[in-house]
Amino acid sequence: MKRIRLKVKTLILISTGILFTIFIIIPFINLEIANGLSRNNPSKAIRFYENYLAMPIRMREDEALYNASKNLTLDLQKYNIMMKARGWGSPIDKNSMMKAIEYNERIIKEFPKGEYYTKAYNKILDLYISIEEVEKLKEWIEWGKAIDNKEINYISNMYEAFYYFVDRDFEKAQDILNKYSNKEEIIDYKYYFLKGHIAFAKEEYDEANRYYEKANNEGWIHGDTLFGSPIPSGRSNWAKKEIEPYIGENKIKGRVTMNGKGMPFVEVYIQDTNAGYSSSGINFVAITDLNGEYETIGLKEGKYEMGIGINSSLLYDKVFLEKSQNNIGVYGNMEFDFEFASPFKILKPEGTELIEGSKFTVEWEEVSGVDYYMIQTISSSRGIRFSIPDENKISKIKGNKATFDLEVLRFMGGGIFYFEEDMIIAHESIIENIYSGKEIPIIVNGYDKEGNLLCSSLPVSSYYDNISSVRVPKKKLTEGEKLILSKKYDRAIEYYEKVLIDDENNIEALMYLSKLYMIGWKKDMKDLDKAIEYSFKTYELTGNDAILTKLINSMYIGDKAVYKNTVEKIFEIIPEEEMTEELLLERGEYYKAIGDLKKAREDFEIIKEDYMNTEIIYIDLYFGEFQKALDRLKDEEFRFSYVSKEQLEKGIEGLLEIDIESEEYIKFKNLLQMILKGEGTYEENRESFKDIYYSTKVPAIKILLEEIEAANHW
Repeated sequence: MKRIRLKVKTLILISTGILFTIFIIIPFINLEIANGLSRNNPSKAIRFYENYLAMPIRMREDEALYNASKNLTLDLQKYNIMMKARGWGSPIDKNSMMKAIEYNERIIKEFPKGEYYTKAYNKILDLYISIEEVEKLKEWIEWGKAIDNKEINYISNMYEAFYYFVDRDFEKAQDILNKYSNKEEIIDYKYYFLKGHIAFAKEEYDEANRYYEKANNEGWIHGDTLFGSPIPSGRSNWAKKEIEPYIGENKIKGRVTMNGKGMPFVEVYIQDTNAGYSSSGINFVAITDLNGEYETIGLKEGKYEMGIGINSSLLYDKVFLEKSQNNIGVYGNMEFDFEFASPFKILKPEGTELIEGSKFTVEWEEVSGVDYYMIQTISSSRGIRFSIPDENKISKIKGNKATFDLEVLRFMGGGIFYFEEDMIIAHESIIENIYSGKEIPIIVNGYDKEGNLLCSSLPVSSYYDNISSVRVPKKKLTEGEKLILSKKYDRAIEYYEKVLIDDENNIEALMYLSKLYMIGWKKDMKDLDKAIEYSFKTYELTGNDAILTKLINSMYIGDKAVYKNTVEKIFEIIPEEEMTEELLLERGEYYKAIGDLKKAREDFEIIKEDYMNTEIIYIDLYFGEFQKALDRLKDEEFRFSYVSKEQLEKGIEGLLEIDIESEEYIKFKNLLQMILKGEGTYEENRESFKDIYYSTKVPAIKILLEEIEAANHW
């Protein structure tokens, strides 16, 4: 009897231990693992938080809810859209934002006495600012004002003051802030940052910096947020030192819109034209108001790159309408808008379609105002988008339907992409995206006559499953193709050269060898002599001149002069009706290389692309045809990507008064010739520019040199 009692006790102890482990230990371990992963692996941390929240006993539920919401929203990082580049962290989708709001609202409802009550309230306000829900923000501000809680009241007042600051009602914002004195313990970094923002907007920079420094001394911690954004920790240094070169009298006004509706709370950035992209969020010079409008501080004359920062969860249903210009010239008060639109639908293919035969068709909804469309796909190894030509080798498509031929794509290949560490070519540059069984994503973009994006089938951010695609029928890959796909290019060359020993007319070997040699599978491995030999033999056997187009595209401007006879032969082969803008550009580059600048200008004038207009003006100036250049500048459709039309006009008008036989003008003309003919290296041309710029006493030449510097990124 005694032994039976011992067994029952043991069973009870074991059961108790199991229950304790299930209900106490396992939840504790899940929560601690989640907290440990939060800093470096938020996506994994979320899974452990959700495991914890699914447990029947949750002793630290409010902590888990709050920390899970922080991991879901990644400290509200901004997605930065600059004129030339993008900054990108981990994307956040709208579902994550809404779940984070739900978690914090649960804390407010279920844990009013808990440690995370005020933090959750603050986070709710941040989240509604991030997703631009103005009415919800106002509701929660009013809720916070009505609660009998000093900390909640303070947070509510700070966000109401921010609301008025954003709407540029600085007086109302200051009235709220003035309710608090610097002696009150409740004041935190939000108070000082907002004081700094208001002073900065009023161009009181010393005052702004004083408040920003106080904000930085308030002891905020990693992961804290400020009015729907990451804390701009370097803002004091920006306001104290880095803003100085920008300060002037000229203001930029504009609007950020989605389908014409204003987007509030969007930060507007300014930076030097060659700074890459803004990622820190410290250099905003304006914030859009409730109508999506903004006004910068006063800026000095010059060229800038502008951009905006918004939460990435807003981008899953938005196309950013990129303009063809890469910087903005500020020479007085001016306007500049940032626009988003809804994506349009690709009608064919629907989802993923298997290609039958060698051709496939893409069809899409037609969009009003579009001059031409371009079809893009994505490099699987680099994630880079590039355009593909239709069956007639045309890249700019008219209408809302186009047919593509795998054989044309096979010979032409994709864009040229390198792996930076060793300058190894990406396999798509050789074998493109059409090898056996490969899925080819399809993106359609619509542009106006000036090359500004008017619409796209792909929003800024999307799930891969939502992108239309075609799949190439499966076929057995050859040994050479397998080697190319594995980036074993030296072995692929060896393989195909052996093939040619046995079969000198093997088209596959000739085609791939021509590409491997014309591009150069690795730095300094280009061999144009072999590329020319294999390319022409491929053309002779197939009659497909796409490989010759690829050959021309692979030549640098100096190569075109060295291989003059080859280039002329190619342009004799390609029919005039097949002379696309891309080929006209190549022919113009050839004419430049051999010094026939007037013929080059004739081709460039047909192209009508912004980036070509600087070349046309250079040629006008080289020939001393100043009035012709000025007449071009009066044409509204004659635009530029990097230079200022106003400054060009000012400089060229000055040239009308100088002696074109003078030493200074001849030096300037020689620099133009070096640039046009591609004679010097980047460094040599930059040094020549510096010598002329710092020695010339002619203001007109100095103005033009500054524009040339901008166009060449010196």
